[in-house]
Amino acid sequence: MKRLLIVLATLFFARFSAAQVGLLERLKTQLGETPFSVKVEGKESDCFEMYGRAFRVSADGLKLWYDGTTLWNLKGDEVYVSEPDDSEFMPYQLFAPSNYGFTMTEGNKQLKFVKQDFSVIVWIGDNGLPMRVEVKAADTQLDLRLNELRKCSFKSGHFKFDAIAWPNVEVVDLR
Repeated sequence: MKRLLIVLATLFFARFSAAQVGLLERLKTQLGETPFSVKVEGKESDCFEMYGRAFRVSADGLKLWYDGTTLWNLKGDEVYVSEPDDSEFMPYQLFAPSNYGFTMTEGNKQLKFVKQDFSVIVWIGDNGLPMRVEVKAADTQLDLRLNELRKCSFKSGHFKFDAIAWPNVEVVDLR
């Protein structure tokens, strides 16, 4: 009887682990190395764009550009320039969560990534693409419902702050 319980437990956990990898792998296949853009539901100008490690965010007054090395964070009439390390959250980390200290659990079409007091929950639609993302940190909560996810191409410099487009913004270099 003990042997049967061990075999059943092993099969259960093996199946759970396979399902966990399956949902993340499907998400990686859909978005991993493909340039894509996602509109935030109900907000015409809000979007998230990503290609590899680079991304651009415009949502709820938040404007970020990251080219894979340098991060530009626009706050009011100042843009803060930094070079974050892997201890700071970057969206690309969710494609290899264990490499960056995240624990990942899977629910019903949901991936949850947790690292200390920071969590990201991604709800996956029937098409295998993210439909909602919730980010929680000590002092921040962001809940984005996504639509119009499309694969696209970006011009060179798309993931960098454009000082010409923002002539009255002061650059604060924190590097």
